Amino acid sequence: MNPKKINYPLILLVILLFYLCYIIYSLASNQAILADDLVQLQTNNNLENKNYFQFLQNFLDSAQMSPRPVSGIVYLTISYVSQFHYSYYFLGLLFFPINTLVLYFVTKKLWGDYTAIILTLIYSLLFFGTTMQFSPIMLNANLATIFWLLSVNFLIGTTQAKTHLFLSIFCFLLSVLSYEIFAPAIFLLILLIKNNKTRFFYFSLSISLLLLYRKISAPWFFSQEYHRENLASILDFKRDGLVLVLMVKMFFRDIFVVVYKSFLNLYQINLLEVVFLISTTILVYLTTLQLSKKFDGILIKKILKIALFGLLLSLLIFFFSTYKPTLFGFDNRNLGAVRLFFSVLLVAVFFLLTQNLKPMLKSAIISGLVMILMICSISLKNAWIYASDFNNTMFSTLSQDVKKIKTDCVKIDFYDQPFVQKNPNFILREPIFFYDWESDFLCRKNGIDPKKINVVNMLRKNNCNLIYNYPNRTFTYDENSNKSNQ
Repeated sequence: MNPKKINYPLILLVILLFYLCYIIYSLASNQAILADDLVQLQTNNNLENKNYFQFLQNFLDSAQMSPRPVSGIVYLTISYVSQFHYSYYFLGLLFFPINTLVLYFVTKKLWGDYTAIILTLIYSLLFFGTTMQFSPIMLNANLATIFWLLSVNFLIGTTQAKTHLFLSIFCFLLSVLSYEIFAPAIFLLILLIKNNKTRFFYFSLSISLLLLYRKISAPWFFSQEYHRENLASILDFKRDGLVLVLMVKMFFRDIFVVVYKSFLNLYQINLLEVVFLISTTILVYLTTLQLSKKFDGILIKKILKIALFGLLLSLLIFFFSTYKPTLFGFDNRNLGAVRLFFSVLLVAVFFLLTQNLKPMLKSAIISGLVMILMICSISLKNAWIYASDFNNTMFSTLSQDVKKIKTDCVKIDFYDQPFVQKNPNFILREPIFFYDWESDFLCRKNGIDPKKINVVNMLRKNNCNLIYNYPNRTFTYDENSNKSNQ
């Protein structure tokens, strides 16, 4: 059989989708739930006999969801369906593979097969904004990406009919009303439009409709509103300096820390993951060799400019909001747009540096990069599962020990312990138990009645004076607790 007749790109895309679904299966089968998802699951357990539309109104009328009604409706529907079926809650994770597929087809239409398959691989395995892949509640970032890519899709082509312009505007609005991370990227959409008059029309109509919702419709329908965007924050030069430092740290230090820690956890990879790793690496080599083409310098520079401009726009939200740019913890949830444009930047740099190399060498380089990113992806998945197991083990142990003592409140002392801060199983400081509102679900799941015993973190201010030292499993009293909180 002639190897050239084998459709390697299709096989690779299928393997990638299987891998992404395997990640979802791993998280779901291990019931790996952290941070904000713990709150929603606790809420879901109180939905019995509640009307869907009544719940929808209450859910959207909140400080977090009123600015994001599109993703709010989708997420609420999944939450409502999963109220009695814990595993259904993980359906929200399916939006990441869907997001990846949309990226592939839009990029293929824009720049062809070769660029599409490389960009899709890098994007799907990159460790920016890991919560959008591991946390069901972060389907909002995936929806925002999907709608923004569709907005781009309607602007691609030799002719830009009015219908396509309106559909692009509509998708852009759905993106921003899912999650605001792509709001500044409207300027990139405008560059895809051919004449200035149409550009002005596109921009003015999009902004007018957004303002109509934010300033008139949302206050009319919802009593609770909270907008994270704060245009005045750009004048806070101290905070601007901090954001710049965090950005430099993220791109020039933290990336290498993630790779280093991921390789340290390589021993945890199972046999199936080894199969995924080897088969994907080989297929990437064969696919890129089959599709290999020589790009002209003009196209490479065009992709590079789009990547840099898009990355700059995606970083602007950190200057006009309360968000902080970081790869660590649940705070990396705001990096959805950064993940996309940094992936495009990596592809552009790869094209630029390898344009004069032989096809076999180029394929070997991109295969090596994909292998490294997949190792990181697998290790980060394992770290997320470990963090969930850590929470459950700690609360299960507390459930056994708290029976020996009478109390209505316990604060756990563990967060600053060396076994947490220096634990090699944590790669991106995965969000283990911290906020008080995370405890109700963990208590109920592990045999503690949250109505009888309130469990809080030692680092959070509270009036609880009984300290549970974990993992030493001892109780002590904090006599100064009440004084310090008066």
